Amino acid sequence: MSFPPRLQIGILVTAVTLIVCSLGVHAELKMSEAWNAAQRLQSQPAQQPARAVAATRDEQALNTPPL
Repeated sequence: MSFPPRLQIGILVTAVTLIVCSLGVHAELKMSEAWNAAQRLQSQPAQQPARAVAATRDEQALNTPPL
């Protein structure tokens, strides 16, 4: 039984390490983005729907160009 040279083993170990690390970094970034999105949603004050609709109508009335 012949073993591959040390250089091939080193390259293989390095490649596997890089792949595993890149998958870990990708997973961490996805979790970070999800956490940031959840924090943004929690920090926004809750609005009442009627007030939001009224404010939108007022803004549209103000932004209507003259005829």
